[in-house]
Amino acid sequence: MTTGIRAGYLRKNGYPYSDKTTVTEYYDRTNETNGDSWVVVTTIVNDPVYLAQEFITSTHFKKQADAAGWNPQPCTAR
Repeated sequence: MTTGIRAGYLRKNGYPYSDKTTVTEYYDRTNETNGDSWVVVTTIVNDPVYLAQEFITSTHFKKQADAAGWNPQPCTAR
């Protein structure tokens, strides 16, 4: 849980939030029967000033197979 944040906007073009806002995040990992592994981040924003109810979002991340999509390269100076 995060408190004591400065007032701002929930999204770039969205609703404002006040300095009385609290943000709670939950991290859940699931393993599906087909072998997929997921991490779900759920964010709950409470603001008694601007929001009539909680603002809830979730983001899902799927674990890729070993090294799939991962090809790091060394940095080069130009």
